[in-house]
Amino acid sequence: RILLFVTLLFSLNNLSCGNKNTVTIYRDTWGIPHIYAKNEIALTYGMGYAQAEDRLGQIMTNYRWAIGRMAEAFGPNFIEHDYTQRVWRHAEVSEEKYSQLPPHLQKELESFIAGIKAFMREDRKSTRLNSSHTDISRMPSSA
Repeated sequence: RILLFVTLLFSLNNLSCGNKNTVTIYRDTWGIPHIYAKNEIALTYGMGYAQAEDRLGQIMTNYRWAIGRMAEAFGPNFIEHDYTQRVWRHAEVSEEKYSQLPPHLQKELESFIAGIKAFMREDRKSTRLNSSHTDISRMPSSA
């Protein structure tokens, strides 16, 4: 009985994040992801994938907000905001400081982004958003 309950409770998604690392994402009855991996790189890949699966639109909007590119997707009401973000140089400063992060943290961030991009590639045909909102080419390969 318990095995049947557990089988019904979870849906399974096995992902490969390169280097023969495998991550498994179980979704319970309420859609909550439970991520299992043998190492932190695979875990962060699964976290990125699951977050993109649940909130891709929010990820892309937050990304555009941070780099000052809201107006190109959401119209002229965001021009002043975009200008301010670009004057503050958030994107450039982040890129400049990235190399100062510990190597293990860089790998984890890159793995998280790879998980997001993997979901976007798999979901390309059924993406719920306008393609200008989810342009994968504009996302960095690193943070």
